[in-house]
Amino acid sequence: MHATRRTTMGAALTTALAATLALAGPLAAQGPTKTPAAATTWRPVAASGIEIDSTRPRPYRLLAPGEYARAIARGTRTDTGMPGAQYWQQRASYKIDARYDPASGRLTGSETIAYTNNSPDTLQRVYLHLRP
Repeated sequence: MHATRRTTMGAALTTALAATLALAGPLAAQGPTKTPAAATTWRPVAASGIEIDSTRPRPYRLLAPGEYARAIARGTRTDTGMPGAQYWQQRASYKIDARYDPASGRLTGSETIAYTNNSPDTLQRVYLHLRP
């Protein structure tokens, strides 16, 4: 059975090759085809002047989502996605002093939290979530 299958596949391959060669003759008689001019790669440049790393052309301008566009307007982000001149982060550090008494199974301790507000806004509240 395998020999028959190989013969059938071989015949199909020979037929396909013969058809390809038969078509190649008339096409070759038409002369050389013109090679299209090399396509130029469109390299988008952000408003900040930084070239965006993109090698594929974009058919139309992409619009930023509303919140992202507002972040660009506020200066906390640039149009390349990098942090802007007005970007800030909150900072928190802590120190925990804990003691465990194995005889009683009691855990006692204290904690000091230092929170720095780097935001231009005044924080009215700070929430601390404690978990058991």
